[in-house]
Amino acid sequence: MGTGNNIRPLRDMARRVASIYLLPKTEMAATRDFTGRPADRVREARGRYVSDALTIIAAWRAAKCPKANVPNIAGFEEWSDLCRHSLIWLGEPDPATSLIEQIMHDPDREQLGNLLLAWKDAFGQRGTLVRQVLKHIDNDKHGDLHDAVMDLPCVERGFVNQSKFGRYLARNRNRIVNGLQLLEAPHSERRAWAVMAVSSEPAAALPVMPAAPEDFAGYWPNDLRERAQASALNPSSPQS
Repeated sequence: MGTGNNIRPLRDMARRVASIYLLPKTEMAATRDFTGRPADRVREARGRYVSDALTIIAAWRAAKCPKANVPNIAGFEEWSDLCRHSLIWLGEPDPATSLIEQIMHDPDREQLGNLLLAWKDAFGQRGTLVRQVLKHIDNDKHGDLHDAVMDLPCVERGFVNQSKFGRYLARNRNRIVNGLQLLEAPHSERRAWAVMAVSSEPAAALPVMPAAPEDFAGYWPNDLRERAQASALNPSSPQS
């Protein structure tokens, strides 16, 4: 747990921190007076609070674990089930609301999204060198690409540091924002970059591996099929 004034998690931390924002509605928030100490009250009655929390989870499970139609949080499924969906089922607000908003409105993500969109408008899908991008924005100082690049953390004293810009692109290689992806592109000279639209269609499923050796026919070339059959019949046989 941490506290601070006007702070927010960035990048990967955005999905790992549930933020609570207090609105004191006063100019001098640091001088406010409070009555009571909530943390002490919870410590004194810890058993009751723990019992109440476990009762909520037990009731949610007894109801066959209903889940609300809310965005998933990859990597925190167990927490989402026990602490999030149980409270939503009880009629409480989604405790991950601030976390989802942080992910959707991460400043780094927004910067990259603006860059990818302006890049695609300027160069389409062709591979482009860093120096070509810098030449383009130097010739068009009022364009969207110029504004997007100048908003990145590679600008020093009003000028784009070419090396830092290249490292920024490398760090964000393969990232997808707003349906666009930054990819390394083949080029005869040096490392080039391209922005491609990402299809929303799921990838084709791989074929199911046959269970019986006689069913291997037609899956692989003959030599691989024979080796697979031998391995299935004698798992301890050495593989070349």
